[in-house]
Amino acid sequence: MFKVYTISQVIRTEPHKLKLDFVECLKREINRQFCNKVVLDVGVCVGLYDFQEIGTSRIAHTEGCTYTDVVFRLLIFRPFVGEILYGKISQCDDTGVWVSTLFFAEIFVSAENLPYPSNYSENESAWIWEYETDEGAAQLYMEKGSIVRFRVIDMTFTDVPPTESETDGDGSGPSSENKQAEPSFVLYGTMSECGLGCTSWWDSA
Repeated sequence: MFKVYTISQVIRTEPHKLKLDFVECLKREINRQFCNKVVLDVGVCVGLYDFQEIGTSRIAHTEGCTYTDVVFRLLIFRPFVGEILYGKISQCDDTGVWVSTLFFAEIFVSAENLPYPSNYSENESAWIWEYETDEGAAQLYMEKGSIVRFRVIDMTFTDVPPTESETDGDGSGPSSENKQAEPSFVLYGTMSECGLGCTSWWDSA
C-alpha cells in the first residue's frame, strides 16, 4: 500500500521562515508542496519520509530567499493491483459507489463490480444486494457511511493542471470548490467476490 519515492529538487525558503531550524524549514516547505498531493504516475504523497542529501544553500540577493539542492524521499500511497483495502462509502449513484480512506477519496467501484445481483434504489440513494438464502432473498444495503472491503483491480493517472487554490495551497489537499475537476489519480475496485463488500455482512456471518 505504501512505498518511498526519491525526489531531487531545489527548495526555496523565504527569509521570514529562517528563524526556525533550517532543516525544519525544509521539512515544512516539502510537506507544503507535496503532502496530500498526487505525484503523477507515482501515487498520493502522505508526507516527507526522510532526507538523503541537503546541499549548499544559495541566497538570492534581490529577495533574500535561500535556494537549496535537496534529495529527499516521500512516503507514497499507491496500492498494488490485487490488494485488499478497507474504506467507507462516500457516495452512491446509479453508476456505482465511491469509497474513501482517511486520506484518499477517489476510489470507484462500478455497478458491474458490485455483488450480483445488486439494484440501485434512487429513493434511498443506496445499492441493495439481493442475497439468496434458504428463506428467500435478503436485502443487504451498500449505502453512504458503510465500511467496505474491496480489491484493487486498476488505477489511472491523469495530468491535471493545478487549480488556483492548489497553487496557493496550504497543503490541505483539494478543496470542495474544485472537487468537480477530473481527479488526477483514481483507484478502481471490485466488491463482487466472496468476503468483499460491507464488513458488517461478514462480521455477523
